[in-house]
Amino acid sequence: MTNSQSIDQTVETPIVCVRVSVGSFDPAHADSIAELLSESGLTLIPALKRLTGLRHYHAGIDREAGAMVNVSVWDNLQAAQQMNTLVEMASAAKAFISAGVQFERPIKNYETVWSI
Repeated sequence: MTNSQSIDQTVETPIVCVRVSVGSFDPAHADSIAELLSESGLTLIPALKRLTGLRHYHAGIDREAGAMVNVSVWDNLQAAQQMNTLVEMASAAKAFISAGVQFERPIKNYETVWSI
């Protein structure tokens, strides 16, 4: 970007923290992992809604690559860190690990630089 170029300052105020959890698994088990991911919402959604500072939460899967991701957007790092002690999330993680998912650790919390 040159000095004559600039980012439009009317873009949405940046969100402070984006939390990303990534897991990998054998693509041959994609259907069962997708089902488990869908079912996990039954307990996780009510628990997540109780947390302060959560703006968005997305759970997704790439069946061909054998990967899953949970991406959440938070008001600040302290709000995102509530996930570290969320009992329902720990329970879900154990179920995924038992099903063969390997999670990247540590889970990373990213400071937002810009957003639209």
